[in-house]
Amino acid sequence: MGQGEELRLRALPRCGKLARVGQRTTAGWSAGMNAVSPAWIRGGALLSHSGDEDRTAAIHQWQESVATLVSYRYLGTSSEALGRHEAEGTMRLRSDLRGAVGLKAAPLGIALLDTAGINVDPIAVVSPTRIDVHLFEPALDVVEVRLQGRVLREGRSQMFTESRITDAADPGRLIGFGSTHWAVSGPNPGFAYVDSRPGVAEADDLPPLYEPFGARLRGDGELEIPELTPELGRNGLHQGPFQVVPEAAATMAAERALGSDRFWIEHQGTSIVSRGIDAPLVTTTQVLRLTDDAVHVQVELRAQGADDKLCSITLCRFRRR
Repeated sequence: MGQGEELRLRALPRCGKLARVGQRTTAGWSAGMNAVSPAWIRGGALLSHSGDEDRTAAIHQWQESVATLVSYRYLGTSSEALGRHEAEGTMRLRSDLRGAVGLKAAPLGIALLDTAGINVDPIAVVSPTRIDVHLFEPALDVVEVRLQGRVLREGRSQMFTESRITDAADPGRLIGFGSTHWAVSGPNPGFAYVDSRPGVAEADDLPPLYEPFGARLRGDGELEIPELTPELGRNGLHQGPFQVVPEAAATMAAERALGSDRFWIEHQGTSIVSRGIDAPLVTTTQVLRLTDDAVHVQVELRAQGADDKLCSITLCRFRRR
């Protein structure tokens, strides 16, 4: 995959298909796959194989766990390593990846980590601790984005990555920028990239994005993830729901504060502080600042099954249009 050993492995065939729209379960959206046990890392599996065990088995375990996760396959992300520290990714933008007047940040954040992951995952088992997505314009007319990623620093305990986000049809049109901080926990002998295309097809009845990512709307206007499934990350919540669910909660809070949906997100910053293993996981939103042209919303995701332990904190800045 462009790494030192020049490993070039193709993904295994999909183990199953996403449930059709309307086939809801209490845990989110069924994938029709065998349950694996993804862990709290980008790819979803802390490999149990030691260095002297069969590497082929480790690679299969990695591929199967990534294929189970909802994040990449629901969006249809795809990336290619151009070198040890450089990569390029793409993602088509369905209607459910857009707000009323602009793109959503969380899907771009997931694509951001897919592109970064093809560089950092072969180096080590890593976990994202901070994810930032900046949008410079609403970009509502953009059909597909291209991400140009690079590793800023490869360290023993931390890694740092960033990516430019452009209109795939116009490389000179920079619409966003993203960066990620990673915690390193050890070697990753089983990495093999899984291409998640094509993703879910466009449809008139696509559900709100937070539903396939395991959340449901509560009577108090907050969102909750009632239980963890392999699609979300059984041994800890995957980074996809950590981004999608708080953005959705923040968007609804902004709509209530503004009395309108005529705004777009300029920035989303998420700090992941614990694994999120004790469901239900519930959002708590707070409008921090409201001005004539912007609203700032903070979202905490807490584990009610662990005395409201803080799992993540997200800050979203929305711009009126």
